[in-house]
Amino acid sequence: MATSEYIFCKPDRHIFELDLRKVGLVADEVWYCGNDIVGAYEAGLFPLFYDDRSVPSAVYEKNDKIKPNFSYRKISSWNELFA
Repeated sequence: MATSEYIFCKPDRHIFELDLRKVGLVADEVWYCGNDIVGAYEAGLFPLFYDDRSVPSAVYEKNDKIKPNFSYRKISSWNELFA
């Protein structure tokens, strides 16, 4: 789903709620993996904060500013999903 096709965009919780409705799932059945974890959390999804520093990216500065006051899991590689 491309957020550019809708009036909501991440990190607004409404885009996550719309995604859930479109696929017919409820929030407590879904984990969100990415760096827009605030909106995912507000929509009721369990957030996995993905912060892979092995590849150069301008996203790191944005990621360093994320200091959520809710429960989440931070991972730095996709392999950690299966650990």
